[in-house]
Amino acid sequence: MDARLAALKTEIDTDPLARGYAAMTDEQVAANMNAIDRPIPIPAIDAKRYLQLQGKWGAISDDSRNSVVEATRRACLTLVDALADFAEFDMIDASVSAAVNGALDALVSTGHILATDKTAILALGDDRQSRGVEVGAGVVRVGDVNWVRTYA
Repeated sequence: MDARLAALKTEIDTDPLARGYAAMTDEQVAANMNAIDRPIPIPAIDAKRYLQLQGKWGAISDDSRNSVVEATRRACLTLVDALADFAEFDMIDASVSAAVNGALDALVSTGHILATDKTAILALGDDRQSRGVEVGAGVVRVGDVNWVRTYA
């Protein structure tokens, strides 16, 4: 079984989002998994690129090392470290969403970014994808669902 079908089988068997695959027909599962309803994580590089293009990254980076105001240094360092340590931010995860919002709020309060910058960065995660793409199954065909239910 190829990786795409293995991902589909795992998704259907475990149903981690409780979408109710077991009670669905093959057609319903395929339609459900192809619905474009899953947020795409915010790529860290896109957030950093936004800050660079807005002329805000230099001050954030400098103040993460040099600010004499501890709260400012911590706020900047949090973002600098997060953008270096993580490839993306999955805003569906409540703890990630809270941390990202908290870091951005701290930078708004220190004057490093505006509320509109925060909104623009969070909007980087507004694109959607299907559950099939999200789990690595790609576009799910009815025949794929039937095959993994019957033979895998």
